[in-house]
Amino acid sequence: MPSKEKKERVAQIRKWFEDADSLLVLKYRGLRVTEANQLRTQIRNNNARLRVLKNTLTRLALAGTPREEIIPMIDGPIAVVFTNDDIAPVAKLIRDLSRGHDELFMIGGVFQGTTITAEQMGTLATLPPRDVMVARMIGQMAAPLSGLVGVCAGPIRKMLGVLAAIAEKKEKEAGSTGAGPDSTEEGPEVEGEDRSSGGVESVTEDEAPGGAESEPEGESDPSGDESSGGEEEATDKQER
Repeated sequence: MPSKEKKERVAQIRKWFEDADSLLVLKYRGLRVTEANQLRTQIRNNNARLRVLKNTLTRLALAGTPREEIIPMIDGPIAVVFTNDDIAPVAKLIRDLSRGHDELFMIGGVFQGTTITAEQMGTLATLPPRDVMVARMIGQMAAPLSGLVGVCAGPIRKMLGVLAAIAEKKEKEAGSTGAGPDSTEEGPEVEGEDRSSGGVESVTEDEAPGGAESEPEGESDPSGDESSGGEEEATDKQER
């Protein structure tokens, strides 16, 4: 019958597997102490934790849980890397370190809740960090959107150009219409002045000679001669 200490240990292992979003199972043997400590430090710098587990307790912890699919991977001396962050940098770290150690290699793991093989984990090791992938994806998504904005903006610019041309034409028509009545009103005044002046000149030139002709000097002189002649006759009678 398992002891209380083992039960607590199994419960702790089960919690580690349940709380982790991603994990990496690797064959862990053949490292010197300094190399093992260096590996632990580098993994910790990537927001992950490396734990060396006993196979029997690990199988008990995984039995009947959503992670029991990885039980076949628990064989021989193993270690498990737990993380709630990006597992790709850790996979790349293990891959690079395993090149000089034949007994250190990836067996498989869980990525975002999905069980994956060693080959799939190796593919993850070749991917850039998550931040870089997200930035690239956003750039690829933004490129069609910017093109769509350009396509939609083209007709709008054309429509604005047409409206501006119509507005300019209406302003010109309004200006010409306002100038028309002014020229029409000024026209009669100029013509009236010319006609009135011409009439005055014609009347003055026509009446002045006519008045002279209607009153000739011959008619005014006889009246003066008659009056003077009468006065001379009356004077002669008085002397006589």
